[in-house]
Amino acid sequence: HHHHHHHHHHRHDRHSHPEHRRYSSSSSSSSSPSSPLSSSSSSLSSSRMEDDDLSSSSSSLSSSRMEDDDEQHHHHHHFINKNVKQHHLEKAAQPSVLEQDGREAKMWWRYKPRSALVVKKYNDAIVTDGAMMVSSWLTNRGLNVYVDSWRNALDMEDRYEVVNPRDPKCRIDLVVCLGGDGTILHANTILNQYSAAQQIEQLPPVVSFGMGSLGFLTPFSVQDWKPTLEEIFASTSKRDAINCSLRSRLTCKIDSGDVRSVLNDVVIGRGVSPSLCKLSCTVDQQPVALFQSDGLIISTPSGSTAYSLSAGGTMVAPSISCTLLTPIAPHSLSSRPVAIHGESCIEVTVPTTARSPAFVSFDGRDPMYELPVGETLTIEPSPLSLPLLTYHGFDHEWFQSLTTKLGWNTRVEQKPLHSSSNSRKRHSKNGGGGKNKRGASHKKIISSERSSYRRAGSVSDTTSRSSWKRTG
Repeated sequence: HHHHHHHHHHRHDRHSHPEHRRYSSSSSSSSSPSSPLSSSSSSLSSSRMEDDDLSSSSSSLSSSRMEDDDEQHHHHHHFINKNVKQHHLEKAAQPSVLEQDGREAKMWWRYKPRSALVVKKYNDAIVTDGAMMVSSWLTNRGLNVYVDSWRNALDMEDRYEVVNPRDPKCRIDLVVCLGGDGTILHANTILNQYSAAQQIEQLPPVVSFGMGSLGFLTPFSVQDWKPTLEEIFASTSKRDAINCSLRSRLTCKIDSGDVRSVLNDVVIGRGVSPSLCKLSCTVDQQPVALFQSDGLIISTPSGSTAYSLSAGGTMVAPSISCTLLTPIAPHSLSSRPVAIHGESCIEVTVPTTARSPAFVSFDGRDPMYELPVGETLTIEPSPLSLPLLTYHGFDHEWFQSLTTKLGWNTRVEQKPLHSSSNSRKRHSKNGGGGKNKRGASHKKIISSERSSYRRAGSVSDTTSRSSWKRTG
């Protein structure tokens, strides 16, 4: 009962002092039933005094504050005094190092990460169990664990503090995702708010565990969460660096000033309007097209296997720097999807001759935004890529996902023209003759292919959830 009361005290404290959320969480998440209420409150008050001290003198870093190794002070000062030295401190405040070496990107820790954001699929018991195990393991490693929403906090018995990414004191050193590709898109929206508030040099690394089928953005199997995390935390130098897929993002600016960065795509379409959607498009200030269609998908390589694929766009390996312009159901015999340079700036305007406004959706997540006649949406590359940790280098996992998730290039293999006696025997065994037999042989090939994919780390729908395999 005492423990329960203790948690309520903290929850109340969090609401009344939102700026001190970070402090209260560390004591509440690690508190045991026997810990007296007074001790945690006193630690709260001392940190609050420290904080008041911070606001009282903002001109320079005092000596006592220099001793304090908590990087949040540097974050705070970054807004006050943007000189070179400050900028250097700001950069050092990121515990992870990202290095691009030709095609390959690597990640390792400059110093120990202190906080992790756990983002999970909502309302799935198996995912929740995984998230609880991962979170308690992270807490035992000395990390402050945040969860992404109140409902997920409740899901996890309200043990962990809900992240407030807009709070300048918030620090996210690592993101752990449990769920599907949609979970990463959700994590990306949180990181958008975080990067806007923090003025950070790079986004924190993201480790993503697929729960069930292997996704394009979920390279690790949840069955291996512990060895995977151990390996990631053990990576403290370039020598034992972790492979990383730097996923480019697109920053979208609306005339009203609203800014969002998408990981997959921004879709400008007719929305609820029954009429043709008219969009004039410029690339690097050059007018390139007037699209008359159901809409236009502007996609990153990561988004090339999402909506753009359905509209006939090409699939692009994530290591390539480009942006895709894919029209949706264009009313033209000559319209074709194109790929343009990844650094290009795109402007899409609803021309004054259009009969209705256009509607915009960002990563297919938010409610649609209305783009009125005459208004422009500006899309340019984001300076912050999403560092997605991977098991293999290059685009290995991506190709695996094409095969396992989309069934890319699945076909019964054509028989050789002059089959040897060996292969003839084999074919007759599989049933090279009549229609029914050929059907059976077809099934056999598909199932044998499926089992080889399963070895490669996928989980087909028929497999039970307990038999997750290593994606290697």
